[in-house]
Amino acid sequence: MKKSSTTSLLMLCFALYIILMTLKQSQFFSGITYDVRVVNGFTDNSSLALVIWCSSQNNDLGGRALQAGDDFSWSLRTTFWGATLFHCTMKWDQRRRSFEAFRVQRDSHRCGPSRTCFWLVKEDGFYFSNDQVNWKKDFSWSGVSWNRSVPGELYRSPVKDMRVAKAKANSGAAGSSINQEFKDRE
Repeated sequence: MKKSSTTSLLMLCFALYIILMTLKQSQFFSGITYDVRVVNGFTDNSSLALVIWCSSQNNDLGGRALQAGDDFSWSLRTTFWGATLFHCTMKWDQRRRSFEAFRVQRDSHRCGPSRTCFWLVKEDGFYFSNDQVNWKKDFSWSGVSWNRSVPGELYRSPVKDMRVAKAKANSGAAGSSINQEFKDRE
């Protein structure tokens, strides 16, 4: 009899603990909201806009043409599994660059307590900040960037991969959808 009541009491306490933790940290189950802002930081591009196109697997934010000082901002909510990822493709003059504007594994900590991620795109590269005061250059316009999963390792730019796919697509009719996708991203 005593063993049964102890077990029941433990199960009740465990259930109450789960309920309280869920209420206290409901963001864990429903996701955390982050704000992402990409700013055109070019000092002299009055004749050429910085074209940006951002999307996730489930949400295409569309494209914008940003003049110097303009920004493109959005809010997102992370998923329960922590797989939230937003890519942006930038185009300026003859330069093109795709990058991960938000990746929950990387940015949940570095966006700071305000949960705001700032990107400043300049002639020499892409800078990150969580306060718009302290900027750190993450990468340049070249085709090399930090690896998505292993800090410190390098990987090829998705833009280069798209160019290779475009070249292969031009050699046969089977690649017409890849070619069209590349044109659409430009």
